[in-house]
Amino acid sequence: MDRKRTSLILALLNLFSLVTFAEPCPRDCDCEGSTRTVSCRNKGNTPQTFDKDTRIIDFSGNRITNCYKLSPYPNLTRVILSNNRLSNVSRACFNKNVLSLELLDLSYNRLRALPNLTHGPVIKVLNLTGNRIVSMQPISWYGLNGTRELILDNNGLRQFTGGELFQDHDALEVLSLRGNSIRRLCTNGTNGLFYSAVNLKELYLSNNSLLARNATWLIGAPNLEILDLRNAYCPINYSLGMEGISWRFPGVSTRLKYLDLSQNELITLGDFSFSGCENLEIVNLTDCSLREFKGGQFQEMKKLTHLYADYNYVSEIDSALFFDLRKLRVLSMRFNNLGKFSTKLSNITFSFIKSLEVIDFSNNYLERLTFLPSDHLRNLTRVSVDYNRISDAGIIVHFPNLEHFSAARNSIKNIPNINAMHQLRDLNLAHNEINVLDISAFWATCSPVTIDLTNNKINSISRRDISEWEDAGQTTWSVVLTGNPLKCACSEQWFNQETQYKVYNSSLTQLYENILYTCVEGGHNISYALDSSDCVFIHRDALIVLGCLLLLLACCAVLAAGMTIGKRMERRHRTNGGSRRGNPESEKKLVTERDAGYDKRPEASPARYVADKDQHLKDALSLSNLKGSMVRLDNENVKPFFREIYV
Repeated sequence: MDRKRTSLILALLNLFSLVTFAEPCPRDCDCEGSTRTVSCRNKGNTPQTFDKDTRIIDFSGNRITNCYKLSPYPNLTRVILSNNRLSNVSRACFNKNVLSLELLDLSYNRLRALPNLTHGPVIKVLNLTGNRIVSMQPISWYGLNGTRELILDNNGLRQFTGGELFQDHDALEVLSLRGNSIRRLCTNGTNGLFYSAVNLKELYLSNNSLLARNATWLIGAPNLEILDLRNAYCPINYSLGMEGISWRFPGVSTRLKYLDLSQNELITLGDFSFSGCENLEIVNLTDCSLREFKGGQFQEMKKLTHLYADYNYVSEIDSALFFDLRKLRVLSMRFNNLGKFSTKLSNITFSFIKSLEVIDFSNNYLERLTFLPSDHLRNLTRVSVDYNRISDAGIIVHFPNLEHFSAARNSIKNIPNINAMHQLRDLNLAHNEINVLDISAFWATCSPVTIDLTNNKINSISRRDISEWEDAGQTTWSVVLTGNPLKCACSEQWFNQETQYKVYNSSLTQLYENILYTCVEGGHNISYALDSSDCVFIHRDALIVLGCLLLLLACCAVLAAGMTIGKRMERRHRTNGGSRRGNPESEKKLVTERDAGYDKRPEASPARYVADKDQHLKDALSLSNLKGSMVRLDNENVKPFFREIYV
């Protein structure tokens, strides 16, 4: 019931806000009753009148040459007239009847001077970007004493007389002078530019042409918190010597928190370059042609948390550089020469900054990660070392709080074991030299990590016993293998083996569902390829039965071979007149047959008797020499032989 009442009340309020427009919405315009907004952007013409209760009007992108008389609309808070053809804004446009006006946007018109608001409202934000204002009088002449944010970007200003700007004026908090042609910042030949800017908090001077690199023009802005000097200085004039090359902070601002010096040719930073800036938290030194980082350059900057020094020429880091940076959390040194002339960086360099959370050393010449002291950087959460020469990333296992590790385009050959890294979310090892997907290196992790192995040399998959994986629990990781030479074919040993294991263990399906790789058409993971496999293999139970049958057949074959050999040996003994051992009956039969033959022999000549005697002797010797046979030769058996011998 409470929800229904709330919805009903909101509907009534919206209906009431729509009804509050006494006049209909102008033609070709968009009106919103809840915010009382009239928008006629890029319509070519604008309405002459609209509802008096309107709070916001947006007439940008038209051809307005004269500003409206807004006195009949006392409730206006925002007026947007950008991208028109206004060349002058007189005091008649805005008078004291429009007391609620807070924002006036006159950007990208044809103004040559600040709008005159001496008898108008106190505007908090005035945007004059992209006009033709090349000089100006003190802003007090224009009734801008109460303005808090003044934007004068891209106007072609050649000089900036800060003393006139801040004379009798202490409300300005944000001043933006980006994209002008300012060469000097001075007041009547002095450097005290911001003596009266006691409330100034943000100053933007990027994309100018400042000449004085050592002028202390910032003195007098004690509450300044943000200073943007990106591409604000002219290129170095080397004829001025080191005085023209060196750079020092342009004043003392004890409350300064953000300093942008990027895209300036600084070359070197001297000792105490940031003197008086002990509250600095963020420093941007990107693309400053810096050659070295040495101790003393960041002295007394005990509150610095972010340091960006990308696109420079720094090859070594002094071990004492970060001695005072005990609270540094982010260090970025992409596109430098780290490791180019020295094979390693000393881990002493980072032993002072235990609070370090992010390191980005991409696009350097590093070969190892041993410069990261594992016993100090316990809070490290993100490391990026893309485009280096690193061959081993195993050191990351010593950083338990690491969430993101990127080492793409290196020479890494093995996947680091991340099973104990429960905070890891991203592991980028794309474009390396890994040739085996070792699932055992990450399958036990309980973190939802994404492992990017795109464009490696992986051609096979290795894992432990599937029962060990089942004990690890639910799979939370995912692997991307796009661009690898891995083949999902029955001719591949790993694929054929996994196809067989999948039949016995359904958990393998879940395992390979998280490995994203298009093996076959219509499938985006290896599990789909295993399901679609037509590999032929024999079931485990069938293999057991078949093995038993083969063993039985082998035994039968050995037995048959033994019997065959025995028969052949017996036949050979019979052929040679011998008999087998332990068979006296066959021997006795043989002797009896011979005796019978002797008694029945025919009459012969004496010469035949002699020949027969010799034959009988040979037969007797043959009987006595049988292997393993003990033949008993009694007188009855040998009598016929010896009778004939001695006759």
